[in-house]
Amino acid sequence: MRLQRISDDFGDDVMGPTVLLNSFEMFALIICTVSSTIAVQNCNYTASMSDTNFLSTIFLITCAVGIFTWGMVRGLTARQDIEDYTTMRLDKVHAREIADIKESNKNDIARFVKENADLRRSFDRAAVDYEWAMGMYTDQRIRNQELDARVAYLEQRLHEFGKMTPTGQAPLHSAPASQVSFAVPPRRGPSVTFAFPESMDGERA
Repeated sequence: MRLQRISDDFGDDVMGPTVLLNSFEMFALIICTVSSTIAVQNCNYTASMSDTNFLSTIFLITCAVGIFTWGMVRGLTARQDIEDYTTMRLDKVHAREIADIKESNKNDIARFVKENADLRRSFDRAAVDYEWAMGMYTDQRIRNQELDARVAYLEQRLHEFGKMTPTGQAPLHSAPASQVSFAVPPRRGPSVTFAFPESMDGERA
């Protein structure tokens, strides 16, 4: 028997051995069949069988048994070869699938790590923005509280000042009534021209 690789419609990846009989094995099978037939026929005539026929029958039976045994051993060996070949192919396919799964798992892990890093950066950025917004809100609230306190203090002072000052009283730091209306300024008189005597003019000359 011999091993022959065959491929089916699925391509070269799916190949398996098959057991075929060659010419020598077909000849051995025919010899075994003929020997068995002759031995059975000679056994029916054991009374008139001579020594030569007996020896030839024993020889044929021995050959038939030997060839049959050899064929069985070859068959078992071929079956073992088939199992070994199938196991080898399965191991290769299994190893290739495991390698593909490991590569896919590695790529998925790398992608998940990258996505996790991006999410962490986004979270950190959002946390910084939140802290900045909270700081601005706190400062604005403090300023508003200070302004409210100042307004309340001024309103309280104005309210107290309004109670202390009676109605109709002039406000503090105001001028008296006599100084509010000013007097009309005096009018200037006609201009006076001074004339010098002629004697004084001659002396000046």
